[in-house]
Amino acid sequence: CLRIKALVPDSIILHEPGAVVLHKIAPSRATLKYVFSFCFQEGLNRAKIETKLGNLVDDPLGNERLFLRRVAFRSVPQRLRGIYRPANVAQLGVIISNVMLIGMGYVLGKIRYRNLAPKQ
Repeated sequence: CLRIKALVPDSIILHEPGAVVLHKIAPSRATLKYVFSFCFQEGLNRAKIETKLGNLVDDPLGNERLFLRRVAFRSVPQRLRGIYRPANVAQLGVIISNVMLIGMGYVLGKIRYRNLAPKQ
């Protein structure tokens, strides 16, 4: 979507909340090790996207901020309400770990990719 908006600024990208997408997930991706690695890489990728497209697209990470707000104000409180259930405690730990790993990857990415910024 970011690339489309950068190449065709007047384009309209629609979101269909009622759409159902089925994914086949390999067992190797259904592990905490994979999820944690993926989250760290996502942080790196977001920093790279922001660095490369920051001047070309208005608020290239706006959707990520919305998602983070949703996690912080919906998912976390839901788990906290059920804190007496071990599954909710585990899910809360994974959510917090994932957000921290994305943040760490993002900070490292901002340092690593600072030279990729388009020259003005």
